[in-house]
Amino acid sequence: METEEIRIFAEVIKDRVAAFSDENTKLSKKLQELEKGVQKDLYGNVVKTPPEQLQPLKDRLIEIENEVGMLGKIERTFHDPEKKPFVWEIGFAEIFGEKGGFDIVIGNPPYVRQEDIAPPTKPRNEVSRDEKQEYKEKLIESVKSHLPIVPEIDKKSDYYVYFYFHGLALLNSKGTLCFITSNSWLDVDYGAELQEFLLKYAPVKGIYDNPKRSFAHADINTVIVVFGAPQKEDLPSLLSPESYLKVAANMWPALSHIAKFVMFKKPFEEVTTSKILHAIETIDKIENSPDYRVFSASQRELLAEGWEYPEDYDDVKEGRFRRGQYEGNKWGGKYLRAPDIFFTILEKGKATLTKMGSIAKVNRGITTGANEFFILSKQEASTLKIEREFLKLILITPKESRGVLVSKTLLSNYVFFCTKVKKSLSGTNALKYILDGERQKVKIRSGANKGHVVTGYNRLETLKNRKEWWNLGNKHPSQINCNYLVNDLMRCYYSDEPIFAIDNFQQVHPSKGPKELCAVLNSTLFALFTNIQGRANFGGGLMKMQTYEIRNTLTVDVPSIGPEICRRLQSAFNKLASRELGTIFEECGIDPNRPVRDQNPKPVPDRKHLDDIIFDMLGLTDQERKEVYWSVCELVKARLDKAESLKKSKD
Repeated sequence: METEEIRIFAEVIKDRVAAFSDENTKLSKKLQELEKGVQKDLYGNVVKTPPEQLQPLKDRLIEIENEVGMLGKIERTFHDPEKKPFVWEIGFAEIFGEKGGFDIVIGNPPYVRQEDIAPPTKPRNEVSRDEKQEYKEKLIESVKSHLPIVPEIDKKSDYYVYFYFHGLALLNSKGTLCFITSNSWLDVDYGAELQEFLLKYAPVKGIYDNPKRSFAHADINTVIVVFGAPQKEDLPSLLSPESYLKVAANMWPALSHIAKFVMFKKPFEEVTTSKILHAIETIDKIENSPDYRVFSASQRELLAEGWEYPEDYDDVKEGRFRRGQYEGNKWGGKYLRAPDIFFTILEKGKATLTKMGSIAKVNRGITTGANEFFILSKQEASTLKIEREFLKLILITPKESRGVLVSKTLLSNYVFFCTKVKKSLSGTNALKYILDGERQKVKIRSGANKGHVVTGYNRLETLKNRKEWWNLGNKHPSQINCNYLVNDLMRCYYSDEPIFAIDNFQQVHPSKGPKELCAVLNSTLFALFTNIQGRANFGGGLMKMQTYEIRNTLTVDVPSIGPEICRRLQSAFNKLASRELGTIFEECGIDPNRPVRDQNPKPVPDRKHLDDIIFDMLGLTDQERKEVYWSVCELVKARLDKAESLKKSKD
């Protein structure tokens, strides 16, 4: 039997090597043709193929070479019983031969944190760091050998993520995967690759959240997921993942599927009846009942919500997904655990709300790469006598403004902003400043060489790859600048004249109504949205709002509202901006030291005036307005309390 198994192994490898060899021949021929420029246009002219179109073919040829090498390694282990591989196609030959895979894969993968992942053949305390790294590499290679279309897998992924990919690979074309795992992949960075793969290739039939832990002995929160089989047969056979992105963007096979996120409000055993499950199956929108809440959305829209485009991208001209990449989304925070009022607002605000990115361009403030060179106080700039055309006032910290209204006269720093080459700067003090910067001794502030000293700012890793190291590029000032790191309240600063801001801020450039939009961005409604959208905690409980997260955060569609409401928003903002804002609890009139829902919210009058304008547009009832105040305070309190508890546990 063992001899027969080895023979079958050898035949499988032989067939795979032959298939790779055939693909290699076809790709090599195609690459040679493209490099020679044999293609012609309608007028008979030879068309030269751009390098970026050749690169995917070259990348795929390298992948084939690596795959063949890996198969050779496997073949050499056939007679070693400890190293002999298990091949599902052979172990379950009748399943894969007749059906192409399993009808259903059900599992509860082990919960092992990424730092504890190690080869199972040795005691964990005997495994070296290098052996752990090698084992992770093998896990990734194994996934890609079964699903070549999988993007790169983050090595910080917990163990169960690899099981997801392998489980999906075992299904036949009509199969279903059902897993119960930790819910962490829904929100953390390493879950982005799995989210992206599912949205493009595999129907997300349902992600179900249980209000109580599924396993009393396990210190993790879990979800039950049901996914359809990857629709691999629709993919061009000769395309690598990279080239598929370029030539077939917006045509991934699973984009039209409606994904469902279901939060049960009672334990599974009380609500998972056939009647309720059938009702959930038929829902294709948002539905809220006493037993469950369902959020449904097309996988195309979910992919768009987590997609980050380059700053120069024009989605109207270029279309969706042509450039950029999927950065991830807070599936758990937004679609499963968000408060009920969020979904009420989504339903009532269909005609009023829109994503920030649809009415404004958003970009991170200026990242200089060396603040000690680029940021100068007014006194330093005066002493150096740098020409005014190369100095721009810049917002460095929220402390430069008492409230959210920023005046240029209160700004105390300049950014050295020079886009000219040295030849054009002859005789200027700006050139003297640049040359002096190239002679200075500079201490490296971060990275592997932290503390080392180099001669010249131009030799810093953060600057040396720029064509002109002193050139900060094509940056534009804005009237609205929002906090990048948020403590308890998102503050969005407004200035009558556009100003530059450092990368402590996200700059918002609206198409219309900057003051009205800034009013909305300082409302309690927007504070609620940001606390749902924000996905990373820093020290002290700080929440991070990345550029693409601001773009994807909901706001009032300011360009579509009438002149009377615009006037009222401006007036309300002028009153709010005349004072220093307090904490979210002070603004909402909630004592954080008492149970939030035992209190009647008493927002500051000018805040209530602003909020009521927006609540009126949404048609919220008095009770729903209270829910907004309660919910945002609960979200912030939970975040800050968690940070405080972690701090105490470390102490």
